Amino acid sequence: MRTNGYLKYRIPDPICECDSAEAQDEFDEDGELVEGATLGESTDETSDEWSDCIPCMIQTQTRDVQGTYGDGHYTRHACIVLLERGNEFRSDRIQLTRGESYLGEFVINNMQNVSLDRIKIDAEKCR
Repeated sequence: MRTNGYLKYRIPDPICECDSAEAQDEFDEDGELVEGATLGESTDETSDEWSDCIPCMIQTQTRDVQGTYGDGHYTRHACIVLLERGNEFRSDRIQLTRGESYLGEFVINNMQNVSLDRIKIDAEKCR
């Protein structure tokens, strides 16, 4: 398959164990929240981990200023991404780079097999 860019997918955070000893230490004997408790929240601000680059074909589906909100317009940007089988992943967000140009972070709307050796991803740019 001919490629024109690269995809990185966000690696999901591990599931929080709510019955852990740390979670139990956040409440006192009356069941009240202890002052300064984080309720299992991550204190690491750089918790987003991204995969290695995967070669792909990026096709722009929509790029216009038709999106509106209360104070004006914004640019809508949606892409179709094709990649070869064997590169399957589970994630809700991807980063796209076409050539030397970083396109941004996109939300995955749909992922499906379109042939025996291709996967199609419909993605829309995060606002």
